[in-house]
Amino acid sequence: MNKKYVTKSTIKARGWTDGMVSEFLGDPDLERPNPHYSCAAPMRRYDLARVERVEKRKKVRAALAATAAQRGARKAAAAKGVETKAAATLSHFEAIPAPTVPVLDRAELIRRACDSYNARRAGFDTRRSVDAPDANTSCDEDFLARICVNYLRHNLTRYDAHLSELFARVGQNEAYVLLKGRVLDAIATAYDWLAEECESQRIRSMWRDRPLLR
Repeated sequence: MNKKYVTKSTIKARGWTDGMVSEFLGDPDLERPNPHYSCAAPMRRYDLARVERVEKRKKVRAALAATAAQRGARKAAAAKGVETKAAATLSHFEAIPAPTVPVLDRAELIRRACDSYNARRAGFDTRRSVDAPDANTSCDEDFLARICVNYLRHNLTRYDAHLSELFARVGQNEAYVLLKGRVLDAIATAYDWLAEECESQRIRSMWRDRPLLR
């Protein structure tokens, strides 16, 4: 029956530490020259059957259990730290004053939103700006509502400034949904004809947009 040999890293993946390998296994069962680099240290392998037999010893089982407990405690502490940081991020954005949205004439808002949309699209994709028609006041009402909400959110509130604070923060997704929701609420209050689009964007922020912040 052919023996199966494993590396030290494979043994450590079973819960062993370097110290345990030295104490309970000692020298490797097989050493071979490195096939890739002749000057490198030899490849060391352990007989898997011997590793499994040693793992059945009472002292080794206790050491494995203690190591697992320590790792579990460290993992729990790390998770707690993440939870604390996420809560701090959310609290920070909850403390930001409610956003204010300037009220513009409907026609003026649509004109500005179209201009902003066209300029932004041209900046990102020159080819598309030539091939596709520009946004204008004759476009579909749902489309106009969307670009109006986007214009208000990005250009006439402090949404983007607050959004820039979120990057690399723990708990950014939850804070993003909170931040975007508050801005959308303010827009819906100021412009009742945009309320339906604001609600649609709120739903998308909770699902499709995450974790992309925009």
